Amino acid sequence: MINLQVRKHTAKLTPADAMETFFHLSLDLFCVGGGDGYFGMANPAWEKVLGWTTAQLRERPWIEFVHPEDVEASLRADSLCEQQDIVGFENRYRHKDGSYRWLSWNMWQCHNGCRYAIAKDITEQKTIETELSLLRSLTTAINDAPDLNSALEVT
Repeated sequence: MINLQVRKHTAKLTPADAMETFFHLSLDLFCVGGGDGYFGMANPAWEKVLGWTTAQLRERPWIEFVHPEDVEASLRADSLCEQQDIVGFENRYRHKDGSYRWLSWNMWQCHNGCRYAIAKDITEQKTIETELSLLRSLTTAINDAPDLNSALEVT
């Protein structure tokens, strides 16, 4: 019964309506930009992840939201997108509260000159990777120590 109701509802949607719904409901960060360095469109997930409204995102060049240490690599990736698709590029974006969130990007340049991009918040994954690396280092230091007292001095 539910499946039939869903089919009836989706049969009424135009492809444009379906894409707009998909754009607005996605948990990933969708955006479209032109060659001017500004976001042309951004979905509501940006506000959930970074705290900025879509209007605030469109007011300033996208590069102003990028962590200073990631600016150069981000500009290179943006330029490279003119020649090829970018998959899995990572950088940090500033949250409205001043903190930074790690994003993983997939980007495409279309024949119309627009860049289409989808980003996923990978901050939690990066935190876990950092913690695991620290634990590996500590484990190695303990295992390499000649005795327990030496191991405790290292840690």
